[in-house]
Amino acid sequence: MLKPSGLLYLNVPSNGELHRWRFYPDSGLALQNWARRSGYNTTLIESFTGKQESDQWNDFVGVFIKDSNFLGDFPNLIQSKFSNYTNGYTVE
Repeated sequence: MLKPSGLLYLNVPSNGELHRWRFYPDSGLALQNWARRSGYNTTLIESFTGKQESDQWNDFVGVFIKDSNFLGDFPNLIQSKFSNYTNGYTVE
């Protein structure tokens, strides 16, 4: 449960040892679209895939806001301070 201005931070595997599920770069927009079809005004604020460093794992990161009317309350992005990623997306 999130309040209307609430953020959801999602960090899930994108690559590495076998999992029955993985999140790829288009997953964030797919989740946004699913939430909107379910009646929420959700927006994907940003997403990216972290680069592998010392092992086999890459993680998909997505940050969502429950109600996009509050989008202006969060002007700072992870990607503005963190650069070790690929497939970056930010809301326009």
